[in-house]
Amino acid sequence: MYFLAGRETVRHNGTDYNELFFATIPNVDVFDFKAQSWTTLNEEIPIQTAAGGLRVIDNKIYYVGGEAGRLEAFTELQILILPPKRRAWAYKRGAWAYN
Repeated sequence: MYFLAGRETVRHNGTDYNELFFATIPNVDVFDFKAQSWTTLNEEIPIQTAAGGLRVIDNKIYYVGGEAGRLEAFTELQILILPPKRRAWAYKRGAWAYN
């Protein structure tokens, strides 16, 4: 089970919502059901967001959108390629772009 990115809500002071949107984290955490343990991957999500959507197709996690203080979070489709080939990030620039 994979958990991608997120937000450090403890950094929110309750009034500065702009700061909240920049308080995202790049971590990709994985739960191994056999070992009953969590690990954090070395391959961090390149464009940090919180509450993005994802879909798994052909051993790839497609991650899009979310809440962030960065415009590129809304114009890039991030793809985490999973083993057995290799684990690495790829992009589709402008795949979801809007004006």
